[in-house]
Amino acid sequence: MTFYSRPDLTAPKFEFSVWKEDLVTPGYMLLTPYSVPPGSNLAAGSVPEGDSACYTMGEILELLESSIQNAPYIYDYKGNLIYSGYGSSGGQYAHDLKLAEYKGKYYLTFFQGIATTINRGHGILMDETYTIVDTVQSGLGRTATDVHEFTVLPNGTAITTIFQPTPYDLTAYGVDQPVGWVLQGIFQEIDMETGEVLFEWNSLDHTTPNESYNGLASNSGAGDGTSVYTAWDYFHMNSVEKDHYGNYLVSSRYLCTVFYISGQDGSIIWRLNGKENDFQMEGFYDDFAFAFQHDVRIHSRNETTMVISMFNDGSDGYDTNMTSPYSSGMIMAVDTSTKVCTMLKEYHLPQYGVSTSQGSVQLLKDSNVFIGWGAQPFVSEYTEDGDCVMVGQFGLNGSAMSYRAFKIPSESWVGQPQSTPALWTYANSTTAPTVFYTSWNGATEIARWRFYGSMNSTGRGIVLGTAEKTGFETTFTANRFWGWGYAEALDVTGAVLGTSPILQTYVPSQM
Repeated sequence: MTFYSRPDLTAPKFEFSVWKEDLVTPGYMLLTPYSVPPGSNLAAGSVPEGDSACYTMGEILELLESSIQNAPYIYDYKGNLIYSGYGSSGGQYAHDLKLAEYKGKYYLTFFQGIATTINRGHGILMDETYTIVDTVQSGLGRTATDVHEFTVLPNGTAITTIFQPTPYDLTAYGVDQPVGWVLQGIFQEIDMETGEVLFEWNSLDHTTPNESYNGLASNSGAGDGTSVYTAWDYFHMNSVEKDHYGNYLVSSRYLCTVFYISGQDGSIIWRLNGKENDFQMEGFYDDFAFAFQHDVRIHSRNETTMVISMFNDGSDGYDTNMTSPYSSGMIMAVDTSTKVCTMLKEYHLPQYGVSTSQGSVQLLKDSNVFIGWGAQPFVSEYTEDGDCVMVGQFGLNGSAMSYRAFKIPSESWVGQPQSTPALWTYANSTTAPTVFYTSWNGATEIARWRFYGSMNSTGRGIVLGTAEKTGFETTFTANRFWGWGYAEALDVTGAVLGTSPILQTYVPSQM
C-alpha cells in the first residue's frame, strides 16, 4: 500500500481468503514483515552466498520495488494499517513486535539489529508516542543479543537470547583442527534498571552437539565448525518463558526439544521430544511429535500438568529433515507425574503447507487462537474448537515473512504520536475541486477529520466539511478549488487531537 500523504511509506496490504467477521476477535495485529533477498534460502533463513549474492542493476531495482519496508507494524483486525515504524529502527532490522507491561505502563517491544545468518542487536522499548525510551543489551561480556527472544516481564526484568560462538573440540565430528567452533545457546534474565544479569543458562553446560538434528556442515546454514564465522549451529534457542515458579521453558529448534529448566541452579528438570525425550507422546502425527518448533508458551499448570502451545514447523527446509507434511499450531498437556504428553488441539492453514522457519501461536482471552505462520506470509485465527475464521495474507509466498505475529486488545494500546498529521492536497487545475489526503501514523483515537480551505497561507480558513476516518489515509473532496488547506484530527467527542501543516494545493503544469 502507498499513500499520498506519506509517500515515504509502503506498507504490506492484507488480503483475506477466509473472513468470518462475527467470530474474529477485534483488536490490533502486531507483526514485523520483511522480504527475502533473491538467492537466499527461505526455508532455512540463510542469506545469499557466492554468486547468488551478486545482482545486476535491474535486479537491484526490482528488489527495491518489490521489497517490504521491514519495521514494527500495527494493523487493526480488518487489515487497516495503524502504524508503520519504518525508520524507527534506524535502518536496521526489526523483529518480534509485542506489547509488554513495565512500571505500570504498556510499551511496544521489539528486537532491533543487523540481519545475517545470525542476527545481532538489542531489545527496544517504545512508549505510546512511538519514542524509544530504553534499550536492553546482553551482559557478562557476551556477544550482542539475538533476535529470537526479547521479553520484558512486569517485575522489571527482560529475557534475551544469545548465539555465542564458543571454542569446542570437534575432532570426534571430523573437524581436523585443534579448536573447533559451535554456536552455544544462551539466555539471560537482566535487570532493566541496572543491566545486571540475574540469571544465565548455557546450552553446552547441559547438552551435547550429538543431540542435534542439524548435523555439522549438513546444509548451507549449519556451519562447518572451523571458524567463529562458520560455527556449528547445533542448538538454536528460539524461545524462553519464565513461569510463576521461577523456572524457565526453553525451546531448541535443532534439538527438536523443549526443556524445563530450574531457575535455582539451571539443571534440566525435564526434556520433551528429541533424542533424550522423557515423555511418551500421544495423539501426534507420528512418534516424532514435533520438529524445529518455535514460540513455546505456558498457558496453565497445576501440580502435575502443564498446558503449553507451540508452532510446529515440521521441517527445517531440507528434504532430509521433514517430519510432517504441514506446519501447525499445537496445544498439548505435559503430565509430569505419568510422563505422558498428549496433543489437545492442532490448527493448520486450510491450504496446509509447510513453514520451514519462524512462527507463533497465541491463545486469546476469548479462547480464540491467533497464529503467525513465520516463513509463510499469513496470519490466521481459529475458534477454540478449530473452526478457521480468518486467514490474512500480507505478501507473496516465497518473498515475504514475519518472525512472529500477535493480536492485542485495542484498548491496551493508545497511540499518541509526537508527530503532527500528514496532508497532501491536489487539484487538476485551479478550476477543479481540491482533494485532501490525510493521515496520522500511529494515532489510534481518530474518529473523524475536519478540513479547512483558504486562498492564502495566512488565514484560518473556512470549514469545508468532515469525513469519517477510513483506513490509514482518509480522502476528502472539497466543493471547489482552494489554494491552501489543512486538516484537524478529531476524537469521538469532537475534540481536536492534532492539526496538519497548512499546505499549498499542488496543481500540475498544464501541458
